[in-house]
Amino acid sequence: SSTNIDTTTLFPILSECRVVKSSLELELLRYCSEITSLAHVYTMKNIKPGMMEYQCESLFRHYVYYNFGARHVGYTNICGCGPNGAVLHYGHAGAPNDRQIQDGDMCLMDMGAEYFCYGSDVTCSYPSNGKFTERQKIVYEGVLNAQRKVIGMLKPGVSWLDCHKAAEGEIIRALQKLGVVVIPVQVADDDDGDDNNNNNNNGS
Repeated sequence: SSTNIDTTTLFPILSECRVVKSSLELELLRYCSEITSLAHVYTMKNIKPGMMEYQCESLFRHYVYYNFGARHVGYTNICGCGPNGAVLHYGHAGAPNDRQIQDGDMCLMDMGAEYFCYGSDVTCSYPSNGKFTERQKIVYEGVLNAQRKVIGMLKPGVSWLDCHKAAEGEIIRALQKLGVVVIPVQVADDDDGDDNNNNNNNGS
């Protein structure tokens, strides 16, 4: 006989639980985000060329557990250095953060603490030797500008698609500085006009 499984009744209930948080849940999420940020700083301060990627993961996990009681992480830690930073979801069993970090590598750290089943997800990138090359700096600042652009737009009623397009615009500008893409003059002028319109619409 076949088994009838109800896959619809709980879906809207559980979805709503994920969207709306109580004050205590928000406090837990803030705690996870804060200790995750502190652990990223600790890892950044202690990384150096010659280390293995998994040692960065170890530094992070030890810091959040030893100092803040977060025994678990929210997902498999990603410590992609050099070319591994371009591998989506690197760090899994098939590629377990096992590359030796080289001088001048950009290190992409995607790690987050979990506490009482609530987790944080923070990604940051920096050079292994502490000094950006000019090209690394352009990429880093392009991503940072995209983040700041979107954060500045956030308010009730703003379209997710508009935020996505604004972020893409900042990334494209960085790629233009690197000479990776060429933006026609007319398109660049139109984009500047759109930015001005968006700023006016936001009351800034």
